[in-house]
Amino acid sequence: MAGIYFAATGSYPVEFVNWQPVPYGTYNIDSEVAINYYNKTSNGNLAGNDKAIMEIRRAILESLVEDRLIEFELQKRIKTDDLRAIINDKINSVVRDSGADTEKQIRETYGLSMADFKEYVLRPQAKREILEARLLLDDNGKTLVSSGDVLAKWLIKEKAAANVVVLLPGFLWEGKGMVAN
Repeated sequence: MAGIYFAATGSYPVEFVNWQPVPYGTYNIDSEVAINYYNKTSNGNLAGNDKAIMEIRRAILESLVEDRLIEFELQKRIKTDDLRAIINDKINSVVRDSGADTEKQIRETYGLSMADFKEYVLRPQAKREILEARLLLDDNGKTLVSSGDVLAKWLIKEKAAANVVVLLPGFLWEGKGMVAN
C-alpha cells in the first residue's frame, strides 16, 4: 500500500543526502523545467538527444544535492520562522519587481504556474543567496573572494563530506559531484 502512495504522489526518493530523501516529484519537475527552458531558449529540441537529456538530469540531481546541503546549513544558522520570512521577502521582492506579463512568460518559458515557479525556481535561488550572504559575513573580508566564489568553495567542501546515495539508475555520486554512468 505504501508503494502505491509513493508512486502516485511522486514522493519516493531518487537520492538521499545525509540520509534525508529527495523526492522523485521534485526531481521530475526540475528536470521538465530545465528541458522546457532549453527547448524554448535554444531554438532546439531535445527530443531524441539522449546525451543532452542525460546531462540535464545529471545536473539536476547534483543541484538537488546542493539545495539539500544549503537547506541543512541554513537550518543550523537561522531559526525556521525567520528563515521562512527572509525567503518569502526575497521571493516577493522578485515578483513585485517583475513586469506585468511575467506570469505569461514564465508559463511559456518554463511551463510553470507562478506558484510553481516560486517553489521550484525562486525558493532554491533565494536560499542560495541567503547562505551566500551569511558566508560572506562570516568571511569578513579575510579572503577577498567574490560572493559566488565563497559559496562555490563552501559547496566543494560540503559535497566532499556529504553522504549521498543515488537510487536512479544511470547516475553515481563520486564525492565531488554527480556523474552519469
